[in-house]
Amino acid sequence: SIFKNAAAGLPSFISSIPPSTEAILWVTDFLCSFMNKENTWDDTIYLSVIQYLRSYSLVSASAENELSIHPLVHDWARSYLVDDKNPNYISLLLSLAVEYSYWVEESHYAYYTYHMRKLLPHVQEVQHHDKNMHQYTMQCFAQVYSDNGIYKNSEELYAAVVEINKQMLGQEHPDTLVSMGSLALTYVNQGRWSEAEKLQIIVSEASKQVFGEEHPSTLTSMANLASMYCNQGRWLEAEELQAIVLKTRKQ
Repeated sequence: SIFKNAAAGLPSFISSIPPSTEAILWVTDFLCSFMNKENTWDDTIYLSVIQYLRSYSLVSASAENELSIHPLVHDWARSYLVDDKNPNYISLLLSLAVEYSYWVEESHYAYYTYHMRKLLPHVQEVQHHDKNMHQYTMQCFAQVYSDNGIYKNSEELYAAVVEINKQMLGQEHPDTLVSMGSLALTYVNQGRWSEAEKLQIIVSEASKQVFGEEHPSTLTSMANLASMYCNQGRWLEAEELQAIVLKTRKQ
């Protein structure tokens, strides 16, 4: 499912991929090896490759048809095939799978949570080896940690993304505001209401200046702030802000 989702996400999310030509070519070439002439995923090709590997006992399948690599093969691969570039390539592949699941499968909660759980051990392993992680990958990996309830890891990655975006893009750039909003929600998930509120206020005010008061991004940031007030029992403030959001959306 990781390879299949990454392949499905490649055409749509190519603009989000960091501008590392070598990494893009590697991932594209790898995923295309499992595609047919119409450039869509072909289960037959994939299964034939898996069957070939199984014939040499390099991989095995559980009763639930989940694949695992032989421990000796895994150790050999980590010792001899991992260099400075490979973890970055694999990070990009995983990021594509994460982003595809987030944008396409989130409405199907069962599928989404299943894939996020399956991605977690791979994300943890690759993060350990990828010492030059791009902020695109950091953000995708942070989402996996958040969806698995590992909020501290998510916070660390989102905080790093915020600082990188501030330095490279500026504090009021849309990407910076999105990453700040994600960090604020990570504080919420840890019950750190004061920190979350302060950061969300900054995001809301900056969104008004950058996008305008009626822009969907601005309204979303205001709704998130109203939700924070509500969770703290500040009903009047939450009601007033949410009323503004609802009135504006109706218009």
